[in-house]
Amino acid sequence: ALPILLGKQHINTFTLSLKLTILIPLLYLLASKYGGQGAASSFFIVSIVEFITVFFIIHKILKIRIFDFISAFCRPLLSSSIMLSVIFYIYNIVGADFVAQHGILGLVFLISLGFISFLFSILILCVFSWKNDCIEILMLKKFCNNFSRVK
Repeated sequence: ALPILLGKQHINTFTLSLKLTILIPLLYLLASKYGGQGAASSFFIVSIVEFITVFFIIHKILKIRIFDFISAFCRPLLSSSIMLSVIFYIYNIVGADFVAQHGILGLVFLISLGFISFLFSILILCVFSWKNDCIEILMLKKFCNNFSRVK
């Protein structure tokens, strides 16, 4: 969102295309070989690559310090780490037999658990950081308001 605010939309396009260029082959390779663990690992690897890329671009534009930048990306990095841990933990509990027996539904189940754990951990980290105005909570409030008007 920061490049858009600076009027440099092409930076967002570049980072998203880089992210997809890395994510799609990595997701295909790791998810087909390791299932839900591979999918979670590929998202984790892509978030690290995206973090490094965006830092260098924003640092060049704004001359921002790394500590200030890390504090802005702390929640997503921690959340993707928690998601990866949850996926590995659940996979070790239910085992590969669960995914093998249920096929695509088992994989969808593991990925859904990862997604839920990612969202839940971001919201918990926002609450514990004592910031009610963090972007994740504002987006959740907007979603809830839009959802309540649909009735």
